[in-house]
Amino acid sequence: MVEHLSKRQLSPLGEDHSVHIAMMQTLAKFGSDAKAAVPVLRRLIKELEKYPDNDEFCIAIRTVHAIDPEEPSFDKQMKWLNAEDGPEQPTERLVFEFLGELGTKAPKAVDVLEKRIERGNKYNDKYERTGSYRLFEAEDGIKTLGKIGDDAVPALIRLLKDEHSKTRQYAAATLGTMGKPARPAVPILIEALRNQDYDEQINAACALWLLEKHDKAKEYFTESLKSDLATLKRKNDPLLSSPSADAVKSYNRALRIILFLGDRGPEAKPFLSLLKQWQQSKELRMKTAVREVIEGAIEKIGASEGGDTKKP
Repeated sequence: MVEHLSKRQLSPLGEDHSVHIAMMQTLAKFGSDAKAAVPVLRRLIKELEKYPDNDEFCIAIRTVHAIDPEEPSFDKQMKWLNAEDGPEQPTERLVFEFLGELGTKAPKAVDVLEKRIERGNKYNDKYERTGSYRLFEAEDGIKTLGKIGDDAVPALIRLLKDEHSKTRQYAAATLGTMGKPARPAVPILIEALRNQDYDEQINAACALWLLEKHDKAKEYFTESLKSDLATLKRKNDPLLSSPSADAVKSYNRALRIILFLGDRGPEAKPFLSLLKQWQQSKELRMKTAVREVIEGAIEKIGASEGGDTKKP
């Protein structure tokens, strides 16, 4: 296998492209036992630096790192990711996957990722104005920061203040999964509950609940479910025909909250009676799929009570 790699053509786009990728992925599984392949992989990476926006380049670096974590190839990939133009999205995702796999072993990637997210958002602004096809998805980079762990918390907190709504949403959602180390984000998450975008509000509330079952999250869920139910009743059956903007907003927000609470199971019991109000509302004739979501959440939350949580 090593001999075959050493004889490959200089072009990374040759007919043996997929074969080389499969071979490198196999070498990576051998770890340090495949050290004999490192010199060949170094030469391969040097060749492929001419074509960095290519999955073979990314996989060659991942393979070298899997075999020898001390190899400086990791720094090359960081330099490339931090380049002004940077990789196209499919290759960029490979880099993010690699860094996510490294997790807590990749703390020096945090600054590069944060800059990449900020620069990517600026690209989106520019290309949205000019009609270009290019799209940077902040979610991938932010999820990678979450996998790196504690060292990424300060960067994620800064991203909660980013000017782009989607970035703020993703940062809040990621912090919510990180447990106690992310608790310094709580004051900013509380502020985010007042943002105009309801998706930002929901992500902030969910993060607050996940981090410490914060009273502000409970307050937000309770008030939102009450007001949304009242709005939908007032709009006279808006979920079945010609919904107004207010009805759509209330429906979408409530459905997201209900799904979240259902996933929490018995810990969401403080909201059980409110969800039953939704379930039992006679004024609100909901689509079957929506009612099933509500009933499913009630069943998950009330599963340990021993009582009947099905619809009446």
